[in-house]
Amino acid sequence: MAAINKTDEINKDFITQKRELDSRIANIISQQQRLENYLINLEVANNSIEEKLQTEKDPTKIGKYYVILRKNLDLMLKIHESYKDYEAVKSQYYKLLTELTYRKHRFFEIELKKIDAQVVSAMGPMEFMSFINKQDSGIGTEVEEKLNSDQFKL
Repeated sequence: MAAINKTDEINKDFITQKRELDSRIANIISQQQRLENYLINLEVANNSIEEKLQTEKDPTKIGKYYVILRKNLDLMLKIHESYKDYEAVKSQYYKLLTELTYRKHRFFEIELKKIDAQVVSAMGPMEFMSFINKQDSGIGTEVEEKLNSDQFKL
C-alpha cells in the first residue's frame, strides 16, 4: 500500500511539473505573439513614413522622418532579439518536458518490473507463466466472442 501511495505521489509530482512547464510555454507563446504584433505595427508605421518621405519637400520634416525610421528599425531589431531569446527558453522548456516524460515512463516501467518480480516470487515462475497464458487466451477468446456477436455484424 505504501508503494502505491509513493507511486501516486510521484505521479502527482510529474503532473504538477508538466502543468507548470506547459503554463510557462503558453506564456512564452503569448509573449511572442505580442512581439509579432509590435513588429507588424512598426512595419506598417515604417511603410507610412516611407510614403510620406516620397512626397515631403521640407528638409527638416524629412530629417525627422529618417530619425523616426532609424528608431523604429532599432526597436524592431531589439524585438527580434527578444523573440529569439524567448524561442531559446521555449526550446529549453520543451527539452525539460521531454525529459520529464521520459523519467515518468521510466519510473513506471521500473515499478512494473518490481511488481512482476514480486508476483513471480510469490507465485513461482511456472505458476506465473500459466496465469499469464490463461489471461492471454481469455482475453483473446473474449475479444473474439465480442467480434462474433450480433453487435458487430453488418
